[in-house]
Amino acid sequence: MTTVSLDDALTGRLEGWPLAPVLIWLLTEGRQIPKPGPLLTALAEQLEQVGAPVWRLRSGLRLIHPQMFGISVIWQRGRGPAEVLRTRHGVFQSDAYIGSPIQAFNESLKTVRYRLDRLDKARDHLVLFELADQGATDYVIQPMAFSDGGRHFLAVATDRAEGFSDLDIAKFGLLAEALAPNFEIISRRHLSETLMDTYLGHRTGQKVLEGLIQRGDGEAIDAALWYSDLRNFTALTDALPPEELFDLLNAYFEFLSSAVTARGGEVLSFIGDAMLVMFPCGDAAPGNVAGNARENIRGIADGARGEGPVGSAGESAAADSAADSGADANGRSEATAAGATGENTAGVTGGHPGAQEACQAALDSAIDAFDSLATVNFSRRRNGQPEIRFGLGLDVGKVIYGNVGAPDRLAFTVIGPTVNRTARLESLTKATGQPVLMSDSFAQNVAQAVTFVGHFEMKGIPEPQPVYALKNAL
Repeated sequence: MTTVSLDDALTGRLEGWPLAPVLIWLLTEGRQIPKPGPLLTALAEQLEQVGAPVWRLRSGLRLIHPQMFGISVIWQRGRGPAEVLRTRHGVFQSDAYIGSPIQAFNESLKTVRYRLDRLDKARDHLVLFELADQGATDYVIQPMAFSDGGRHFLAVATDRAEGFSDLDIAKFGLLAEALAPNFEIISRRHLSETLMDTYLGHRTGQKVLEGLIQRGDGEAIDAALWYSDLRNFTALTDALPPEELFDLLNAYFEFLSSAVTARGGEVLSFIGDAMLVMFPCGDAAPGNVAGNARENIRGIADGARGEGPVGSAGESAAADSAADSGADANGRSEATAAGATGENTAGVTGGHPGAQEACQAALDSAIDAFDSLATVNFSRRRNGQPEIRFGLGLDVGKVIYGNVGAPDRLAFTVIGPTVNRTARLESLTKATGQPVLMSDSFAQNVAQAVTFVGHFEMKGIPEPQPVYALKNAL
C-alpha cells in the first residue's frame, strides 16, 4: 500500500492534486469552524479547488449522549451544504448497519475500500449499490484517530471513471489524520453541551459554559415556576421492584418534561418524584415554541402505553400544610368559612414584565399534560394499572437564578420566596382536592377563568396567602 508523509505533502513532492493547501487550511481557517456540517462543506470546497477526485464525503463521530449513538455528516456534490444525520442507540442491530462498509471498518479499524464497478450482490451491502447507481465508482473509508484512542472515520467516494489511484487513497489517509483534531474539538464541545443540557437543562447549561461557575454567580430574574409532585409514590415505592419503579419514574418524567419544554419551560431539577420547572419572563424567555406543543405532548402520551409512573411522596407535605392552615376536611381555611369564590379572566400583568406570556405558557403546559394524561390513564385502567395522578403548584415572581452550594459541589438553580410558595401551593393540592393551584399574582396573568379557593397559611410565609384554581376542572 502506498504511504505518504506529512513532509512530502507540505513540500509539494507528491504527484497529482496538491494536498498541502488543504492541510494548511485545516490548520488555519478550518480549525475555527465550530460545527461539523459547515466544516465538512468547507473541506469539500477546498478539495474541489485543488482538483481532488471527490464526489461525496462522509464523516462519522461517536458521541456520549443519552439518546444518540453518534452523528454522520454527509456532503455530496450538487446537493448543497453537508447534512448532519443523528444515529440512535441500537443501530448495530439494524439492517442498515449489518454487513455495511461501516461495520467492516469498525471491525478492522483500518482502511476499507470498495470498487463500486465490481460489486457482488451476494456479498456487498445495498448501500454500495445505491452509491453506484448514483454514479460513484470507488469508495474508501479512512480512520480518524482521536487522542483518547477513539476511532472515527472519513469516507470518500469518487465518480471518476478510473476510480482512486493508490496515491489518492494515501493522500486521503493523511487528510483524515489531519482532520481528526478538528473533529475532536467539535466532539468535545458537543460532549460538554450534551452534559450541560442533560443534567442542567439547555438555558442553565449555557450559563455554566459561558463561565458562571463560581458559588454566588447568578442573576435576579422574573419567572413563572412550576412545582409538581406525584401521588401515592410512597406506596408504589413499597409495592414495586426497583426496576419497575425506575421505569415508571422515567416514563412519567419524560411525559411531563415534554409538556413543559414544548412551551419554553426548562426543567431545573428532578427532586425524588417531584419536578421544578422555570418559565422565564420577558427578555429571559426563549422564543415562541408553543406552535406544536399539544401535538408533541400527545405523541408522548400515545407512546406511553400505560406505563407511566404513579404516586406522590408529597402526601405528608400536603397534610402538614393543611394542618398549618387550619383547613377543614374540604381544604378551606377557617378564615374563608364557606370558601368565598371568585373568577379572573383579566390577564393583569402583576408587575412582572413578560409575566403574561410565561404564566400562560406554564398553565397551557399543565392543561396539555392533564389532557394527555386522561388518554394514558384510560389505557392504564384497561391494563389493570394504577392511574397517574400528580399535584401542581404555579407561581410567578422574582427569583435568584444561579450557583449555590459548597465550594466544590454546586447546583445551578432558583431560590427565593417564590420558589417556597410554589412548593407550598403544590402541597395544598391534595387537601383541597384541586390538581392545580396557583397564587394570586399567577392567576392575574392567565386567560382561563379561575376560582378563588381560600386564604391559607404557608410555612415560612408570614401572611395567609390567597389561592386559586381553574374554574373548569381538568
